Amino acid sequence: MLKKSFSLLIVLFISSIIFADGVLPEGSGTEADPYQVEILDNLLWISTNPYSWSSYFVQTDDINASDTQNWNNGDGFEPIGIYENRFTGSYNGQYHIIDGLYINREMEYNIGLFGFTEGTVLENIGLLNTNVLGRGKVGGLAGYLRIQCVVTNCYVEGLISGDSFVGGLVGDSVSSSISNCYTSCTITGVDNTSSSLGGIVGRNVSGSIIENCYALGSVLGCDIIGGVVAINNSSHIINCYATGMIEGTTSFSGEMIGGLAGLNEDNSIIENSYFVGTVSGNIQSGGLVGQNNSFTIEEYCATIINSFYNYDAVLINGEHVLTIGALYDEQFNSWLDNDLYLDINDYLTFDGEDYLISDLNDFKQLLAFGQFEEYSYTLTNDINLENEDDFYIPYFSGSLNGNLNVIRNLNISTNALFRYGLFSNLYNASIENLILENVNISCSDEVYLGGGGLAGSSYNSIISNVQVDGSIGNEDFSINDFSLVGGLVGFCGDTTISDCFVSGFCYGPVLGGLVGYSSNSTVTNCNVNNSKDGNSVGGLVCINNNSIISNCYAEGTIEMVYNSGGLIAIPEDNSTIINSYYNYDSVLINGENLLTIGALYETEYDNWINNNLYLNIDEYLTSNGEYYLINNIDDFKLLLAFGLSSEYNFLLMNDIDLNSNNNFYIPYFAGHFNGNDYSIYNINLNQNFVNNYGLFGYTNNVTIENIKLLNVDLDLMGGFNIGSLVGYCDNYSKINNCFVNGSISGSSIIGGLVGISNNNSEVNNCFSDCLITGASNIGGLVGRNYNFSAINNCFSTGTIVAGSSIGGLVGYNRAKIMNCYSYGSVVGTEWDIGGLVGEVYEVSSIIDNSFWNTQTSGQAVSAGGTGKTTAEMQDVATYTSLATVGLDESWDFVGNPFDDVGYEDFWNIDSSINNGYPYFANPFTGVDDEEIIIVTHQTPKLIGNYPNPFNPETTISFSIPIESKVDISVFNIKGQKVKIVTNNLFEKGMYSILWSGDDDNGKLVSSGVYFYRLTVNGKTEEIKKCLLLK
Repeated sequence: MLKKSFSLLIVLFISSIIFADGVLPEGSGTEADPYQVEILDNLLWISTNPYSWSSYFVQTDDINASDTQNWNNGDGFEPIGIYENRFTGSYNGQYHIIDGLYINREMEYNIGLFGFTEGTVLENIGLLNTNVLGRGKVGGLAGYLRIQCVVTNCYVEGLISGDSFVGGLVGDSVSSSISNCYTSCTITGVDNTSSSLGGIVGRNVSGSIIENCYALGSVLGCDIIGGVVAINNSSHIINCYATGMIEGTTSFSGEMIGGLAGLNEDNSIIENSYFVGTVSGNIQSGGLVGQNNSFTIEEYCATIINSFYNYDAVLINGEHVLTIGALYDEQFNSWLDNDLYLDINDYLTFDGEDYLISDLNDFKQLLAFGQFEEYSYTLTNDINLENEDDFYIPYFSGSLNGNLNVIRNLNISTNALFRYGLFSNLYNASIENLILENVNISCSDEVYLGGGGLAGSSYNSIISNVQVDGSIGNEDFSINDFSLVGGLVGFCGDTTISDCFVSGFCYGPVLGGLVGYSSNSTVTNCNVNNSKDGNSVGGLVCINNNSIISNCYAEGTIEMVYNSGGLIAIPEDNSTIINSYYNYDSVLINGENLLTIGALYETEYDNWINNNLYLNIDEYLTSNGEYYLINNIDDFKLLLAFGLSSEYNFLLMNDIDLNSNNNFYIPYFAGHFNGNDYSIYNINLNQNFVNNYGLFGYTNNVTIENIKLLNVDLDLMGGFNIGSLVGYCDNYSKINNCFVNGSISGSSIIGGLVGISNNNSEVNNCFSDCLITGASNIGGLVGRNYNFSAINNCFSTGTIVAGSSIGGLVGYNRAKIMNCYSYGSVVGTEWDIGGLVGEVYEVSSIIDNSFWNTQTSGQAVSAGGTGKTTAEMQDVATYTSLATVGLDESWDFVGNPFDDVGYEDFWNIDSSINNGYPYFANPFTGVDDEEIIIVTHQTPKLIGNYPNPFNPETTISFSIPIESKVDISVFNIKGQKVKIVTNNLFEKGMYSILWSGDDDNGKLVSSGVYFYRLTVNGKTEEIKKCLLLK
């Protein structure tokens, strides 16, 4: 049999040789006896003989390939190597040329002399008068180098065109190396959306290397254009240069245009390289790189080492502009003439430890030497930048001790920058003891990602004892932009900031008084007193992601459009706040005193400030040795001060009624709260465009247990991460033995109990009975169950009216759900609607032994769990008999029925309790038997409208306990009645009524805020507001 198979392979191989076009080269294709490529017909034979693509080839003579323009009905030469059969061999051109290669395959990918290659060696190949056109991954020599390819001593001259990942030599290089090569090409995009075009390589990724190469031609495209590479991702460019015209199509987009690289990101390195030529683009254009680091938030910085362009010779959009790598003419030429080396000792005085910066000319030397981590500097005098508009240091990696000297009158107004500040990019840097006065930065918010008085971005750096005063940002910012602005730093990653102060004014879409976005960083002993105006605004930090803020405070006013916080606006993924506050009574947010993370009432705040940022909890709360006791509402409010600490445990000693404390909640909690079987009534939160709202807004590694929340009313139009108990449950938090009922309305990620449960958090032995309206990611218990979190032994019974990704228990699940059920009504208007779960991420979603009622939910399908009838849901066998479809392991019930072998007796079932569905058995710390009977609303309820904001129509939902005459009318902001939506008799139940955004005459109303009123049997019951946006 083996002999027959081998014989068949020989026959197939010989057949392929016989029927291949062209002329079989001499040789056998082995390393010792490679195929001898002498004429064009030999290349044709290789192209049409895939069985040869793992062989060895040498070129023995120059080849005239101009006839390829007549091949294949005008498509030209067919590339060697395709996705299904890659070229894995070796081709040595032996310094011969291939002249006139023509490829015209506009809709095809992996286009070049070689198409798709893997582990190949291409060397000593010259291509002249080349004309190559493809769709994506297009290069004169090769379209795609995949994994451990080696290209050396090759060159291409000619015209290369494509739509994406287009390079003069190679289109896409993955984990491969290119050395000692050059191109002299005109490289163009095929239309005004073409992107990722580079003089040598389109995309250089995953540890690829380009070394000792140069590009002489022009590169013309739309976005992400570079003289050497378009995209350099986790890769290395060494000893390379480019000359020519590098142009992005400004009429369409023209973003990320650089002399060497359009985008240099994610631990990439550009070393000993330079650019001479012109750069044209719309935004993010640079003489060396268009953008250094990804537009998205990344913790890994790209490095620039000893790489420059001539500031006085290179034109960027027709002007001389300072960007990363700029050197003035004299120094640039000295650097070139001295084999890419400048001796710092020829320019700055060394005192044995630091290089001394005594004046402005010395400070400008940081353009040349600031790229080197090994150099440290001391400022010996004040510096005045009054006559140096738009001067700054684009990239800095050393250490600078300001020695408490002052840099005055920093003035930046150019729109050419991606990041801005005295230092645009800090990487592995240290800045200390520096004062910046009269800073004035007013770049257009549409052209940067990060902006700050000291630095646009800071990676893996240390900033200490720096003061900034001035105006930072653009007053006319766009609310749709994501630019990061901070009084000190726009974006910091893996950075430590301590003992810093900012005053003045800050403007920007994503704005923090000190830092715009803090990722994996620490901010300690800092404070601000500045006015802030933005879209999402934090008094100290706007977005705090996996970062620590300790011993800080923020003062000054805040004006914002959407999210705001007196201290921080948005906590994300293990956001830690320690002993840091703002004065609730004096800090105005949109002219109001608002509770957000870090709020302290004035008495406690003043005591804290006057006592060196310390409050003694024993002076405020009584302790029983294990817990601090919460006896009343005043005690509960002290969680604002002491709930930030993970070391304190709190025990509720009485019921608390929040009826007269509208909009009170605990924005951040990091301790342990035991409700001790008591209830908190009448939580009422009514805010617009807010995030992380619940009795506890954001929790970090907490335990909250044994608490009941009754008559919750959360009306949070445009809000995200909303739950009756916790809005954002993060970082190993645990919610145990809790019950909630009420109504909730918002935008997305809403749950009856918890909005989002994230990062190994747990919800155990809890249930929810809430009416919920929203847009997406809505669940009766949890809106989004995420990142290794778990929901165990829980149920929900409320009603949900929403758009997409909604479920009776969980809206969106990418974690674990075990032994849970739901039977409430689920009404969806869009997609991913499920009786138990709306949507799942299948890779990490686990849903076991869980059920929903197909009859009461109105949903026959779910993204997880097993649907049952009402009779089945009320039958103990469903949960304990392993014969039940969908049950792999019995639930733990009292009496161990059927296959139940548990001993903790979590569950019980009784036809007179909980409408006959399973309930938590006694003894159960948290909810008594009589309270388990699910609350049915005995008064009319205006649930809310969806969507909100809306255009052009919205659905208004309400419920009534008995047959009633119902009137729903809409009023404008002046109180004038606009529309009677309904005025009819309804039987008891829940209803949804459509308002088409018109008045009683059928005319569409204008954009703005409107109020809708529920009147039942002539009595006004409730009024809510909605927003029409056109």
